[in-house]
Amino acid sequence: MPAMDWLGPTLGLVGTAFATGVGLYQWRKADKQRRTARFATRRAEVMEALLQQLQQLQLASRTRTIDEAEMEKQAQGLNGFLIENRLWLETSEGDLAREYMQVLHEIYRVIKEGPSLDFKFIIGTEPSGVYSDSVAHLFVRLGQVEKALVQRTRKAMRI
Repeated sequence: MPAMDWLGPTLGLVGTAFATGVGLYQWRKADKQRRTARFATRRAEVMEALLQQLQQLQLASRTRTIDEAEMEKQAQGLNGFLIENRLWLETSEGDLAREYMQVLHEIYRVIKEGPSLDFKFIIGTEPSGVYSDSVAHLFVRLGQVEKALVQRTRKAMRI
């Protein structure tokens, strides 16, 4: 039996090494999950802030509490926001935000230059009717872009 004296310490060493390896694996996995959760939370916050910023700008343009110079300033601010938060935003989301701003600016310009009936519809003083062809397609596009951004924000908030 003296030849088997090494078996106990060897099995103890193997067991200790195995338990240490499993513990390290679990710790790394839990750490990765925590980092992923923090990233997802921050991404959802950034997406929500982006959407709110765009919607507030749309409301300001509809109520005419913002002029064209301020619209340009807001577009620059949006670009700054997108640059500062590009870690959490996908390229396509930045593209959608820029398109939203572009369409909103185009609506602002067309309504400013267009028929007064369009202006009454956009600010909500005309109760019924349809927009003229000068703006209708822009509102459809604005709705599509906003819907895409809302869907992406909701998805980010669920993760």
